[in-house]
Amino acid sequence: MALSESAVSKLLDAFRAGDGVDLIRDAVTMVLQELIEVETTEQIGAGAVTPSPRGDGRCPAR
Repeated sequence: MALSESAVSKLLDAFRAGDGVDLIRDAVTMVLQELIEVETTEQIGAGAVTPSPRGDGRCPAR
């Protein structure tokens, strides 16, 4: 999940308004969520499927 422009804009507005604690909490929450999603994707093997080593263009996934 990529950060949307509105989320980035909200974070910047909060920073400018001096809501530093909330800004840091929100930023850490988003970064941790991204890490959780990446690790989960790697664990379940939902990433890109590599082509067959036979070189015939077939995909090993069913």
